[in-house]
Amino acid sequence: MLGAFQEVQDEITGLSVLIQAQESQQQAVDAARRTLDISTSRYSGGLVSYLDVVTAQRDLLADEQQLAVIEGQRLVSSVLLVKALGGGWDASSLAAVQVRPKAKDIVTP
Repeated sequence: MLGAFQEVQDEITGLSVLIQAQESQQQAVDAARRTLDISTSRYSGGLVSYLDVVTAQRDLLADEQQLAVIEGQRLVSSVLLVKALGGGWDASSLAAVQVRPKAKDIVTP
């Protein structure tokens, strides 16, 4: 029984850390997007080469990819928390609430 409480506490703590990381990474994405806008404007004005724009695009993409990874980890942690709290996903429980997953909603690893 104590192990179950520890598992729930671990998932709550992990989820809290991931939420903070997601917020920080979203700020990084926003900053990278502003940098790209500035680089594009400077390029249009003839102040910098297109390499600056490409570099800003690459940085934005890297930040967006990292945000997607963190969001995925947060979603997995949320599922593990529900599981630790006793949530189940067997066929009978899904049939009882009439959940009908669609093929497009199923994500494979």
